[in-house]
Amino acid sequence: MSGFIKVVDTPFAAKSNAAGQVRVAGLAAGTAQVTIWHPQMKAKDNEQLILVSVPGSGSVAKSATVALRAGR
Repeated sequence: MSGFIKVVDTPFAAKSNAAGQVRVAGLAAGTAQVTIWHPQMKAKDNEQLILVSVPGSGSVAKSATVALRAGR
């Protein structure tokens, strides 16, 4: 058994659901930097940064694809 704890300095953090989806509310309009983390991600520090344009009202959806290393 293993577990992971990711400590972040923001109130806008969330864990994805079983489908890999996350909902974050309360973001200000503009460009948000979203960091995706996965313990098996093929990336520096297991992270990938994406930019999301956040409208002044309404909602926005953004998809990202990540490459993972083979599991144990």
